[in-house]
Amino acid sequence: METKYYIAVHRDDKVWKRSSSGGAFSAITDAWLAAYGEKASIYGCAFDGELNALHIRATTAAERNQMCGSKYIGSNTTGVYRDVARDLQNGMHVCFSGTPCQIGALKSYLRVAGIQPEDRLLTVDFICHGVASTRFFRDYLDVLEKKYGSKAISCTFRAKSRPERRQDIQVGFANGKSFLSRSTRYDWFYAVYFRNLNLRPACYGCRYASEQRCADITIADHWDVKTFYDKAKSLLLVSTPLGELWTQKALADMDWTEVQHQAQTSIQSRKPGDYDAFWKTYLEQGYFAAQKLVGNNTLAGKAKYHLVSLADDLHILSALKKIRILLRR
Repeated sequence: METKYYIAVHRDDKVWKRSSSGGAFSAITDAWLAAYGEKASIYGCAFDGELNALHIRATTAAERNQMCGSKYIGSNTTGVYRDVARDLQNGMHVCFSGTPCQIGALKSYLRVAGIQPEDRLLTVDFICHGVASTRFFRDYLDVLEKKYGSKAISCTFRAKSRPERRQDIQVGFANGKSFLSRSTRYDWFYAVYFRNLNLRPACYGCRYASEQRCADITIADHWDVKTFYDKAKSLLLVSTPLGELWTQKALADMDWTEVQHQAQTSIQSRKPGDYDAFWKTYLEQGYFAAQKLVGNNTLAGKAKYHLVSLADDLHILSALKKIRILLRR
């Protein structure tokens, strides 16, 4: 079928707030659970108690809620495809969410296993920038734990702290303190991630970064300069009749509009020229040396971060961003 595109936002503010964008994943899986009850299972990425990303199985909304929100690091899928196969063989209805390559891997596994799930398997992926190194993320957290004197117990890559802040990292600690990144450009994780320096090598030639989607439904952010200060919204790309069926059920809980073809529905991350130098430095000299190489762990980099933090405290940063957005209209 020809791909359909919807822009949507969940009507329940609690659902919207725990989501990265408009709450589409919760709406889809709520409809799945309501339809199949005890015969429904959902698979997706969640953090464990050590903030390792891994795929888990859920049969309730409460368990599913652990999957909400973006995780920009690789998730452990050990044994998960086998569990999905077992569910399908036992007559369960499975909704599986993950990166496009994980969807491809699942379908390959089921094909080799001779399992044809038909309409009992719904697949949901997202527009993927690339999968970041878990080791680098762990080093990022270790530095914050030392700074705050406590173990990191939660991490939200897309905290909705303010309307104009769509990429805040928020880390919670066991002592009750919280870290909120001040700037995507100068945050020590995002500064490296959005320069494509800490991605898996396979991400630079990803065959799934295409408008021809592997999943039934693809979820993305709806970025629109004209409505930047409105509530964050989801963009849904529907590629199959099964995906359209469940999208329509999900949209019953959302305010939505159907739109024409959207730009940037596939992202092929480019390997930066300093990729090899970055990894050589990181592996041989460590995290701080790698951060110095990219300009964060330097006097100039630290000064810029402190100036940004001061501007944020004085609410100047938000005003400057708003002016820049208005000028781009």
